[in-house]
Parts: sequence; structure tokens; C-alpha cells
Amino acid sequence: MLSERELFSLPVETRSGVSLGSIVGIELDATTHRIAHYRVERGALVFKKTLLIAPTQVLSLTNEKMVVEDAVIKELSSIEHEEEPDASAA
Repeated sequence: MLSERELFSLPVETRSGVSLGSIVGIELDATTHRIAHYRVERGALVFKKTLLIAPTQVLSLTNEKMVVEDAVIKELSSIEHEEEPDASAA
């Protein structure tokens, strides 16, 4: 079992080894009292991205790192693409 102190700042990577950042928090389901999402942040101050990782996407969680499905990085890419400003709108 991991303590809150051990969980927060734990590195997160995909099965294929792509670094996604570190755990900075959790969101709890008020009804079930279970973790609804792990909040993962990556990047520096200005370019910081926050990911929400569902427990069903987690493949392993140890004292050293969390490993998630490779599909998480595909979802991240599509989200980042949607957030890019439209160059034709300028």
C-alpha cells in the first residue's frame, strides 16, 4: 500500500516507456469513495498539462512508478491537437 506522500510525485509512464509526468492529486467518487481519476501533470510552468487517468487505464502501480496503457498517449495527442490555435483564424 502507498501513502499519500508516496503517491504524489510518483512518475507516470506508458507501457512503452513514454513519460507522462507525475501524480499530483486524485479525484474521489463521493458515492463509492473510490479513486475516480489520478491527476498527472507534466511540463514547466507555462506549458504545464494536466491529465486525468482513470483507474481502468492503470496497468501497474508500485513504489517506483505508475504504468498506464499506451492508449493514454494517443488520447493526449488528440486533446493537444484540439487545443492548438487555428492558424487560419488569424
